[in-house]
Amino acid sequence: MRKFLPAWCLAGLLLLAACSDDPASDNEADTPTQEEIEDLVQELGGQALAPIFRNAGAGKSTVEIPIDETQTCPGGGTNQVVGALSGESESGAGILMMDLDDILTSCALDLEGQSYVVNTEPVLALTGTLVVAQGALQETQTMFMGGTLSLKPSRGPTLTCPIDLSFSVTLSNRSARVTGTACGVAVDVPLTFEA
Repeated sequence: MRKFLPAWCLAGLLLLAACSDDPASDNEADTPTQEEIEDLVQELGGQALAPIFRNAGAGKSTVEIPIDETQTCPGGGTNQVVGALSGESESGAGILMMDLDDILTSCALDLEGQSYVVNTEPVLALTGTLVVAQGALQETQTMFMGGTLSLKPSRGPTLTCPIDLSFSVTLSNRSARVTGTACGVAVDVPLTFEA
């Protein structure tokens, strides 16, 4: 004796099979493009550099300069740079060591027309040595940013995004050249920042 599935059960199975093969399913990740990654690097770098150079300016004679600044991200959420610059100075010359964390919390960014929410896992480390000569920061400085981000596109699952970047900063025009990798993508991009 043959047994048949009821018609409603068969219709349900067919509908389920048709839906599961949908290529536009919300479970698919939008992989960031090269341009989106470069945009991300420029946003992160500009937000991280501003508080550092705003606080490490000429005339500072202290050996320890605490930094704790929170900025609002363009689409909401925050980017906090916290830690200290510390070092020794003799006759207006010396170095300041960076020991800073960059903490992004639900930082909403529009990268090349695609919306992302960015969080640090747990922080991005900002390191480097700032050189002081004649009582002022030298014209060019180098710093580094490393750590991991979670990157949630407006559609699809959250992506893990390793960051390993080097910044060559020129103070006179508040600009930097950023090289390294972000989210597995090699980058070499310019950026500007306010201080």
